Amino acid sequence: ANLLDCASEIKNRGGTAVPVIMDHAKDSEVQSLFERISTELSGKLDVLVNNAYAGVSLLDRTAGKKFWETDPIEMWDTINNVGLRNHYICASLASRLMVEQKSGLIVNISSFGGD
Repeated sequence: ANLLDCASEIKNRGGTAVPVIMDHAKDSEVQSLFERISTELSGKLDVLVNNAYAGVSLLDRTAGKKFWETDPIEMWDTINNVGLRNHYICASLASRLMVEQKSGLIVNISSFGGD
């Protein structure tokens, strides 16, 4: 199932879903998402699923290399900016809304190499 199918299923079951495709590596898009939730949904956010990862192509490209043979800045930033930093930012922004409404669930999904 894709994002739109998931949103449709939520709506069919009586819920509200706002499907959004965004680039987690771009802080402005992350901020815009939470501003959209604040305005379009009056700040109501029940569930946040952090499931973004940007390191797969980099890991494929550097497979078989020793870690000292890779660019340490590119490796660190690519793997951690989306998979760690922006999961934290999204959780922080979501928690502000959820604390205000006294409910909510944040799910962080992680795996080795984006599998």
